[in-house]
Amino acid sequence: SGGAEEAIAMIRDQVALTQTLAEWVSADQRFEIVAPHPLNLLCVRLRDEHGGDAATDRLIERANASGEALFTRTVLDGRVACRISVGARATRERHVRAGWELLQRLAGD
Repeated sequence: SGGAEEAIAMIRDQVALTQTLAEWVSADQRFEIVAPHPLNLLCVRLRDEHGGDAATDRLIERANASGEALFTRTVLDGRVACRISVGARATRERHVRAGWELLQRLAGD
């Protein structure tokens, strides 16, 4: 059935994009991934030496205020994290990359 096959393909693509995003995040020493990410959700935060909770809160606020992407806040093990969900039907790698580059830019040095 085309509908189910399309949905399965979309989910596979979203999971693959999330894994690609995780690779990008892992390459940036300012950030850490704070939860397993087997599906299409990645939770990241700025490491403590880069401002930790307060800096992560500011990052989420500034990124959302930009209007370029929408991130949600959560608390995992008592630490603030930024939730990045790759779940819209039209989402492509260029969109995920743009969101990640926004976070990198706003995180500063």
